[in-house]
Amino acid sequence: MQNAESAPAANLPVQFTSFIGRAHEIAEIRRELAQFRLVTLTGPGGIGKTRLALRAAEQGVRVYRGGIRFVDLADVRDEALVVDAVARALAIRERPTEALMATLQSAIGERHILLILDNCEHVIAQCAVLADTLLSACPELRILSTSREALGIGAECVLRVPPLPVPDVAAGTTLVELGQSEAAVLFLERASRAQAELLPSDQNAVAIADICRRLDGIPLAIELAASRARHLAIVEIAEHLDNRLNLLTSGSRSSPSRQQTLRSTIDWSYRLLSDPERLLFDRLSVFAGGWTFEAAQAVCAGDAIHQSEVLDLLGQLVDKSLVVAALGSSERARYRMFETLHEYAREQLRRRGQQEVDSTERRHVAFFVSLAERAHTRLGVIGDEWLEQVSREQDNFRAALRRTIDSRDGEQAERLAGALYPFWLTRGHLSEGRMWLSLAVQADEATLGAHRLRWRARAFNGLGALAFAHGDYDAALGAFSAAFEGWREAGDQAGVAFAAMGLGNTRSYLGDPAAGRDVLEAGISAARHSRQPVSLSLGLGFLSRIEQDARHLDRARQLAEEAVEVATGCDFTRGVCSALVFLGDVLHEQGDLDRAGAVLHEARIVANRAGDRAFVSYASSGLARLALGRSDLRSAGQELIAALGDAREPGEKRAMALAVEYASAFAVATHHSADALTLASAAAAARDAGGPAMRSIERDRLAPFLAKARANLGQVGAAEAWERGRTLGMDAAIELALKLLQSQKEGAVAMIGQVERPSALSPREREVLRLLAAGKPSKQIAAELVTSVHTVNNQIASIYAKIGANGKADAVAFAIRSGLA
Repeated sequence: MQNAESAPAANLPVQFTSFIGRAHEIAEIRRELAQFRLVTLTGPGGIGKTRLALRAAEQGVRVYRGGIRFVDLADVRDEALVVDAVARALAIRERPTEALMATLQSAIGERHILLILDNCEHVIAQCAVLADTLLSACPELRILSTSREALGIGAECVLRVPPLPVPDVAAGTTLVELGQSEAAVLFLERASRAQAELLPSDQNAVAIADICRRLDGIPLAIELAASRARHLAIVEIAEHLDNRLNLLTSGSRSSPSRQQTLRSTIDWSYRLLSDPERLLFDRLSVFAGGWTFEAAQAVCAGDAIHQSEVLDLLGQLVDKSLVVAALGSSERARYRMFETLHEYAREQLRRRGQQEVDSTERRHVAFFVSLAERAHTRLGVIGDEWLEQVSREQDNFRAALRRTIDSRDGEQAERLAGALYPFWLTRGHLSEGRMWLSLAVQADEATLGAHRLRWRARAFNGLGALAFAHGDYDAALGAFSAAFEGWREAGDQAGVAFAAMGLGNTRSYLGDPAAGRDVLEAGISAARHSRQPVSLSLGLGFLSRIEQDARHLDRARQLAEEAVEVATGCDFTRGVCSALVFLGDVLHEQGDLDRAGAVLHEARIVANRAGDRAFVSYASSGLARLALGRSDLRSAGQELIAALGDAREPGEKRAMALAVEYASAFAVATHHSADALTLASAAAAARDAGGPAMRSIERDRLAPFLAKARANLGQVGAAEAWERGRTLGMDAAIELALKLLQSQKEGAVAMIGQVERPSALSPREREVLRLLAAGKPSKQIAAELVTSVHTVNNQIASIYAKIGANGKADAVAFAIRSGLA
């Protein structure tokens, strides 16, 4: 047998497929090997650790004068044979009178060698001993190891191998754009090898992007999916990913058996876990979208796992690359599984029996009901920490709601949905919130005790609030009435006062301001008596609006000012926002324009801080009306662009209609009379089709602009423009309004460069814009901010609308000018 000095320079296995991407990771490995003598690449099975190590070694052949030796430990079952495997790779013969480890030490000596130890996880202890011993005796030796967990010795530098970058949702889905994603390039290359006649196109680019995202950018999973192109169209591959463990089973016969199917790759890791680690891994599958340590401890402890053991077991799963931990900018660590591992864990939990599944899911529901109820008392408070926490847990709340409804657990369903409605209202998730609340109150029609009556009443009150924000006033009236009666039957006077505010306000919007006033005044009296500042601030604000419509402006101003004071005193954010908008509107009517502007600016700042897009829109619309009044078309245009964007995101019908109506006035002021009438007609059609009725005071404000437009067009032209708007639809109307605003010279300047007000953005939006300007894709931004890619993309869209950006280049330019980049 050869000795170490006469062995070839390298024994790296030949690769038969191309290597895609990873330039940054290769550079990092080579840089760390120059500084550290032991570098370990960790990550879950299939992430590409071996291929990456080999690629980095290939590029460093000339660096290691003593050569590069590759040791595949996958088939080594006995830890005692690890040293033998290394000796064989180095072509070193065992000496009869000397321990083999000592022979290795002397053979390597001071030679500059790179030793690659591949697949260490199942013989981790012996690998650690071997690495420590050789590095101590051989000063020029470098070791590059791959393992699903670190070796755990002092000289080690651990590099976690990340998934391949997947297509960015915000970047689009054309083939050219897919070329920017290493995951997509890998899929296309491997799919083309599997099916030579494959013709990728912009039409199936969406499916390719979806495949890469749903497989989390894991190379092995992507390659196995691509191999299915022999028998399935790309769209069909995407459609079958819900059953990915059975779909991804056609690996290369030349690959190790554990990498020929996705299931066998995960089986390899699962078998290396201890029994408690497996149980925790399985139970973690009840979470959706990630979890915190607090949640894991509450949900996964029990029976064979004590609460005190959860942290160490969770840490072991992170170390073994089965769970991903991220700190990001949050104060709390957050954990998640790749979707493929999540599906596998869920399958394993089911194998433990229905009793185990049910008990774990019950604990999951109980935890998130408790979290929602704690958040409920703080969701109206100025500051967005609770809103952000609830936002991060949306997927878990959805999973818990679905479980309570499927099991017809009406009590838990009503508690959970009723606690969450302020979040849905503030963040504009109106349709989703109404769906869950409707399902919750229908989940169980059993006889109700007093405590259950309160929970059901709260759920109905939330249903009313969301229906009102949606402009569905008849549904709102029914829900508020049910809440009022439920709290009255339960003897809850504070609840009765709270429901009275929504009930009175809705009656006024349905055309009966006198009845609305009576209910509100009774509710205000009850709220004062029971010391309920949140209810009181809402009632005062709603009554202010009724008095303004009746042209009792002094009384309206007094009520709005008291509403601001009361809401501020109890830190009720939505109450502060609404009262400031009401006050600003009244001050405008009274001619106090400077104070009106200051109040509306304050309203927008507070609403932005709370993430309340609807009230940001109302404030911007009010500021646009002020600007139109002083013929400041530049400012009016920028405010309307912001108002339209912020109204569209939550889908608040009244905010959208109002912003479109003010855009109609802007169109008249900029000599676009036909567009003005079309926009006003579209808003009127939306209101007529069950949307929010137009207040008389708003109708009076718009009337002079529309009269001027009709005079400009003549009877026939005006009728044609109005008719176009009746069938346009609100989405198309908003697009028309934005196009009109953008086409104006001053409006275009304002969009692209003038809105030098980063204060128009919420703190989270400013952080998103900063990271976007740094060149980071949505997925990376989501990881750093510990939120979902969907949320980041919504925030990017909101940023574009607010600052008037036509795309990423405009947004980056704005960030630079505003000092955010």
